[in-house]
Amino acid sequence: MQLWEIAQKMEAAILIIRKKDEDDKSKKSAANILRELLQECIWDENLSDLTSIYKDKEADNVLGYDTVAISTFVGQMVAEYPKPSNR
Repeated sequence: MQLWEIAQKMEAAILIIRKKDEDDKSKKSAANILRELLQECIWDENLSDLTSIYKDKEADNVLGYDTVAISTFVGQMVAEYPKPSNR
């Protein structure tokens, strides 16, 4: 999977998790996807500077990661690896 695809999927998962009117099953599914993608990012040596933002922080949620650190990381991923344009 390309890094821009990972960034897009993580952003979409965070949006689902944050929706107040989203059902618990959808939120849990999005959280599982986000957790898997975050782990994939930790294993990528090219992302070590970015992943240090969240992997060394104490967890404050069921994902096992710090919420602010994850949001910051995903924002940086989306900015650093934007979806390619279809030109």
